[in-house]
Amino acid sequence: RFKFCCDFRLQFQAVQSAEWLIFYIKIETNFFIQVISGMSADHRALLQKHTMNIQDNLQSSVMVVVDELYSKNIINRNQKSDISAEKTNYRKVAVLLDILPDCGSQAFTQFVTAIKKHVHSELAEAIQY
Repeated sequence: RFKFCCDFRLQFQAVQSAEWLIFYIKIETNFFIQVISGMSADHRALLQKHTMNIQDNLQSSVMVVVDELYSKNIINRNQKSDISAEKTNYRKVAVLLDILPDCGSQAFTQFVTAIKKHVHSELAEAIQY
């Protein structure tokens, strides 16, 4: 994910000569791109390794976990809506697992914490190894 920011400063000066009115405009810009890093390769591998276990055990509580991740700013409103739009809990979990790797460096830790808090501490422990 990227965050684009731009700051403009505009300076305006008018100078009148005998025959002309001259305008000087100076524009200063400050433009930068902030790269928001994704999940580590190790955490991505753990999610992939435990996909079936997560699918089997998270379906009944998937939206509680999604709400927790949303409240922690791990997923955004559009991502939450994409997950909610799925008709089955199986698909909701699948979409969540597709989204999570791109949700920042804290996504895995917050996901495990949400599972421990709302689902099963055994599942949370299992997916960490």
